[in-house]
Amino acid sequence: MPRVLRNRMDTLPGRFRGWGLAALLLFSCTPPPAPRMDGARSLVHQLFAVPPSERTLAWGEASLSANGETYACGIEVRAAADTFAANFYGPLGIRIGSIRASTSSGRVSLRFRDDTDQFDLSQPVSIPPFGSSELLTFGELLQVLAGRVPSEYEDLLAKPADSIISNHGAITLLWKTDSLKFHVLMENHPVAIAGVDVHFSDYGSGGAQLGMSSFKDGRARKIQIRQGDGNYFSITFSRVKRY
Repeated sequence: MPRVLRNRMDTLPGRFRGWGLAALLLFSCTPPPAPRMDGARSLVHQLFAVPPSERTLAWGEASLSANGETYACGIEVRAAADTFAANFYGPLGIRIGSIRASTSSGRVSLRFRDDTDQFDLSQPVSIPPFGSSELLTFGELLQVLAGRVPSEYEDLLAKPADSIISNHGAITLLWKTDSLKFHVLMENHPVAIAGVDVHFSDYGSGGAQLGMSSFKDGRARKIQIRQGDGNYFSITFSRVKRY
């Protein structure tokens, strides 16, 4: 306690001195106020605000586990309004796979080593590391790989949250449907989105989860798709730039 404050409190009668110390401890331990809800709602909507002319290039590391086998590789993603391209690199910078898509054709091409497959953007993803069944469509997967929350959730988040949880000055907004729980984690100083977690409750016996964090300018730098069967895919982008 500062010397001046301690000396002043020493001059108080005993019973008031105790109250003064209690008040001092109370105010010094009071957590900062939770983020204002109007600011929080504005930030949530910015998750889906993508400028039509935006073009981004991102580099990072990816890891995946499929059917008990785990792999690590480098990843480069180029995303624009109507095109998407991702390259996966193994040891010595050798390209081992790629994803190409165009919204004008509505098609996506996946190539890994010598195998190439074609899908419609509206089809459910059927590749274990990236999700399967009804977890994500290929169009939604491309948004996730570009660090964006899939736009299909915009209508859900336009409604008031089903619950708001405060924890040490930060808050978590929760939206629920019959098949999923959508969490948005908000930091307080400064007010910002810390992460997004989507839990899919009806995806198999173990469920599935989409996690996105380290947001900057509406894009996540860390992404993970995890399924109850042990398959997962994760990315950590070390650099993202507009071009």
